[in-house]
Amino acid sequence: MLLGDAGCGIRRTENPRVGGIALVCAGLGWQDQALEHLSQAYEERSGWMTCLKVDLRLDPLRADVRFVDLLRRVRLTPQAAS
Repeated sequence: MLLGDAGCGIRRTENPRVGGIALVCAGLGWQDQALEHLSQAYEERSGWMTCLKVDLRLDPLRADVRFVDLLRRVRLTPQAAS
């Protein structure tokens, strides 16, 4: 099964490795590496980023301020009041 078949916004022409590596790192408890790969996916404008808020495999990262910032940059959380 291709990651593109999972319905998480991955274009068939997109290389899903970065997101997959981030998931593996998160599962192994390697938060720094997982967040580094997620940041790379963000820079590559990966369609996979639309799954950040709902993918349960990323739960170990949710308390990390870098993950919260990534959600904000992807616009999956409300903007802070100015």
